[in-house]
Amino acid sequence: TACGEPVFMPRSNSSAEGDGFVLSLVDRLDENRSDLLILDAMNMQGPALATIKLPFRAPKAFHGSWVSK
Repeated sequence: TACGEPVFMPRSNSSAEGDGFVLSLVDRLDENRSDLLILDAMNMQGPALATIKLPFRAPKAFHGSWVSK
């Protein structure tokens, strides 16, 4: 298993700093596929809010993406 660089997404435009979600691709190398994990940024020690099981292995990216609000 290998994790990609996580990306932060605010819960809304008016959310307090740090209130949002952390998205991370996790490569399941032995299964040749990936999962997208969605975590609560305010409760990182808790379980994932959602795990999206992709039927393929997502390609590695060099670094995170920067987008405007």
